[in-house]
Amino acid sequence: MIPPISRRYYALAALVVWGAAILSFGLLRFNTIGIEEGAAKDLLMLWSVVDKIASPVGTFGTPDLRTLLLLPVTLYWSGSIIAAKVFTMIVMFGAVFLLFQWRTKNNNANQEAALLASALLLILPLTITQIDTMSTAPYLLLMFAFAHWLHGAYSEKGRHLGGWYFTQLFTVMIAVSLHPAALAYPLALAWHWHRNKNENQIHKTKSVLIGTLMVTTLIIAFRMGWQDGLAWMSNPIQTLSDAFANGLTGVGEPASITIGLIVITLIACILYRDRQRIATDFLTTLLALGLIIGLVAADGTWALLAYTLLLYRGIPILIELNQKIKSESLVGQRGLVIVTTFLLATTFMLINKAYVHNHAMELYSDRDTLINTLCIDHSPDPDDKETPFVVASQWPAQTMLNCRGVVFPLPKAAADGPTLAKNIKGITHLVFDHNKESNKALAVNIAELSGIAQTVVLQTGGVVISIRQPKISSTPEKISKNLSTPAEI
Repeated sequence: MIPPISRRYYALAALVVWGAAILSFGLLRFNTIGIEEGAAKDLLMLWSVVDKIASPVGTFGTPDLRTLLLLPVTLYWSGSIIAAKVFTMIVMFGAVFLLFQWRTKNNNANQEAALLASALLLILPLTITQIDTMSTAPYLLLMFAFAHWLHGAYSEKGRHLGGWYFTQLFTVMIAVSLHPAALAYPLALAWHWHRNKNENQIHKTKSVLIGTLMVTTLIIAFRMGWQDGLAWMSNPIQTLSDAFANGLTGVGEPASITIGLIVITLIACILYRDRQRIATDFLTTLLALGLIIGLVAADGTWALLAYTLLLYRGIPILIELNQKIKSESLVGQRGLVIVTTFLLATTFMLINKAYVHNHAMELYSDRDTLINTLCIDHSPDPDDKETPFVVASQWPAQTMLNCRGVVFPLPKAAADGPTLAKNIKGITHLVFDHNKESNKALAVNIAELSGIAQTVVLQTGGVVISIRQPKISSTPEKISKNLSTPAEI
């Protein structure tokens, strides 16, 4: 058994070894390609503030509250993508460590299952890709794991309106700002406090219910929902399949839906078996509610919650099944567990190896390929200060981070083409997904601008439209009054 006092040192050693392996094996890209839109927005806003550089990032919408967590990194390493990714890697490891503590608290018999689940989660391809793209997944998982410990601390020792109470409300705000699945947090708090209320804690119950309702409503209104390109109403089974097969890299053909069916069936069996635990254990409640609510946006963040629940609750069940075999030998007692974990670990490492190969071959998702083509083939030389380059993009933060130029959000469709031309006066390029239903009207407007708008890139991920501006110097100061005036970064 690992002595509880020494766990922090074992964890620190594991972090160093795991982090060194990820960095040395090339699993993280040291460039800006592939960074998630929300993370790109957070970084650009923080860099603009820290370096005191005016930029149009203020027109991109309200950032999520990862900005508060990333602030120390940007203060010391402003402009460094490597520092931001290493910090995200540490956040992910912190979440895994708290999950390990959750499974072994007051029960060292669960240590074997917790170690296996933690190791598999750390090498899960989806974990690697979510760190590499700086997704909300590691941060939300950390908030969920921290919430379990925080809920216990406030329930047992926290004063009515003391520091633990406000720390809990602050954690709710950060979590809810990241993803719709995080609505499970305030709902889980309401359920547990309402179910376990007693006369001695009636004031705590009222404060938690009122406080979480207020901060949840406030953050949703502040962010105007979740505006960073979530995959609304996507197929959860396909998401689980792609997450297992390639970590949701977006490269190659979609994975077989059979994988997703197997995974979601296993999760359903676990939830049914743990139906009593869901009502009593706070983190199990969080993960279960997060999976249900997150179905409205079944993306990589939702998939990581699903695989976390599958590993941390599925492996103990697997060990129990293996122990039912009436044999005292190692094979009899742990044969099924050894074979399963060996196959999973080998599969995960092969997928991660393919991910490194994709890096070397410069294979990117359709969206990243489109943005990269714009930045490399159609942006002026950095030393060329005369050629105008002002972009309006469906993914403004990602485009700005890669192209290092002036980028605004994609304009809305106008009544007709000439009206759109007036609204985008000063814009030199448009980049968007022409296959998206919400962009169909904009595509019709552009089709009416023959002689002004020219399609220079047509790919699976979208199009790049060049806007001719004869006899007009398209500097940021001359952009339409509908857009904020930036200074080039």
